[in-house]
Amino acid sequence: MIASITYWGCAFLRFLFILVICSIACAGLQILGLLLTIVGIIIAFVNFDTPSNLAHRNIGITVLTIGFFQPLNAVGSHLASS
Repeated sequence: MIASITYWGCAFLRFLFILVICSIACAGLQILGLLLTIVGIIIAFVNFDTPSNLAHRNIGITVLTIGFFQPLNAVGSHLASS
């Protein structure tokens, strides 16, 4: 009986540890994605200024801007449901 309680207690602690590590990794990857988005927008403004690349630049900036502001949509929907 005690052995099974110890086993499940350790399993639960391992689960919590993995959950915390995954949460930290997820936050780090989201910050990395945000930084790459900002770099992508800057590159789009600087490099794609010829008329032949104008449509490509505008579509890219639009997509990156929507992706950049997507977290605000998530926050707004959570606030509206409260």
